Amino acid sequence: MQYNGRQEDNMATTSVDHQNSFIVSAIRQIDSAVTAQMRWVADFNKSLICGTPLDPSVLAADGYRSCAFGQWLYAERPREWDEWRAEFDHIETLHRSMHANARALIEEKSGGAIAPTNYDRFMEASLRFRFAMRALSFRLIDEICLIDQLTGVWNRSSMFKRLNEEQDRMLRSHQSCSICMMDLDHFKHINDTHGHIAGDKVLQAVMEIASRRLRAYDAIFRYGGEEFLFCLPNADTGIAVEAMERLRQKIADTDIILKDGATVRVTASFGVAPLSAAQPLETSMEEADRALFCAKANGRNRVCRSDTP
Repeated sequence: MQYNGRQEDNMATTSVDHQNSFIVSAIRQIDSAVTAQMRWVADFNKSLICGTPLDPSVLAADGYRSCAFGQWLYAERPREWDEWRAEFDHIETLHRSMHANARALIEEKSGGAIAPTNYDRFMEASLRFRFAMRALSFRLIDEICLIDQLTGVWNRSSMFKRLNEEQDRMLRSHQSCSICMMDLDHFKHINDTHGHIAGDKVLQAVMEIASRRLRAYDAIFRYGGEEFLFCLPNADTGIAVEAMERLRQKIADTDIILKDGATVRVTASFGVAPLSAAQPLETSMEEADRALFCAKANGRNRVCRSDTP
């Protein structure tokens, strides 16, 4: 199987600042949209009980589109929202149900008293809608908590959960997967010579290179300090070594410009091991760590695999 990494000329890397800004904005939008819809529910109940004028969207066949929430729901949004398409489909269904039940209640009231079961159906749809929107907000908050705030890759807290999910996928698909530990060589020298802010810039630059070179469904985790773990689905160790070798070369060849205008180059060492679905994650990670130690012991700036003598 050919390992096709991302093409640098057509694959933009989303910075952590942009990602966090998007998620914070999304959470605020959701909160505002939910507030608008709950206000719509309150106004509807007031009309039902007190006879105050109805919101025109209640009686319209397409009222679910014209109310404040509907205008937000059906508006054009950036592609980043596509990750939550399934949640939005569910929310849309609940929202339309609310409007259909509200319209039915108005029609029922015009003929007499409203049956309690019908009103309960409307309120149940309202509650389920609110719970679904709250769940979406929690997912977005969770997303921020699982991202390393400096580099924009996944943090260690998310690593075991996602690697366990990959093991489950391997059991179902019977496909291979490799993991790789990467450590920047002599990183302490960068911090000592140029300062920790420069060190942060180097970490960000290296992760930008890695994000560009790897596939969209590969995962990168910050394991700690200047050490990172890569998860490469559908890649045996031979393919993974080739991919890491290309990444190693790209890192070594890249000039990293620091904020003071100075230019530095760094190298990295890599240890590749197969991810096994039949053994604990820690075992596979220890194998990758031993391979990384092999790369360090043999001169750094190289890729070693766990099954190499």
